[in-house]
Amino acid sequence: MSTSHFHHPHFLSLKEVPTAQGTRRVFHFREFTGLEPEPVPLAYSPEMDRTEWTVLEEEIRAARLMWHIAQFRRALRPPIEAAASCWQRYHRASEAMVNRFEALENTQDPDWRRHTLKLVKAHVAALEAAVAFDEAAAAIARLVDDFEEEVGEGLLPSWRTIAGELGIAAEAWEVYPVSAYHQGDEQSGCPLYDRIVQEVDQQQELIQTVGDLTGAR
Repeated sequence: MSTSHFHHPHFLSLKEVPTAQGTRRVFHFREFTGLEPEPVPLAYSPEMDRTEWTVLEEEIRAARLMWHIAQFRRALRPPIEAAASCWQRYHRASEAMVNRFEALENTQDPDWRRHTLKLVKAHVAALEAAVAFDEAAAAIARLVDDFEEEVGEGLLPSWRTIAGELGIAAEAWEVYPVSAYHQGDEQSGCPLYDRIVQEVDQQQELIQTVGDLTGAR
């Protein structure tokens, strides 16, 4: 019985590659968009040659993975694009906070209060920007977790790779595993925000100490 008509519509060719563990089958497909119907397993028929059916079944599994990867790329595009603007905002705000704090060291006494007020405003801006990026990062982390649960770990391209394909430099983004965005006894569900809170607390504590020692209040 011929099984050629059971090939997936996107199937192009099959190459058998020898490896140390034995022969590995490499399937080539026309590019998937993720909008096609999901490839479904091929039911075995006694009329089929068992070996040919096994190869076809493996082909469908490979097609299904390619389909999921296409869906993954499509699904990640909006949250990655949204996160890009959030990260830029956070980067500017956190940099401004650091610069404001460092500037205090060379601030003359008459200007201390004015520069301290600017630092407080920079703290607020950095915290708000951190929350916004955490929310965008959580959307990315949830999608990665959902798709890995479907296809298995290590089979999908990284979200950073997909960002690069979109022309977005995301190497510095602080995106954590999805568990980091769950609220708990010791975490707020916003890990970047929590880190900025610690930095803000340290800066404010130092300012308070200086104020107590100098009477600059």
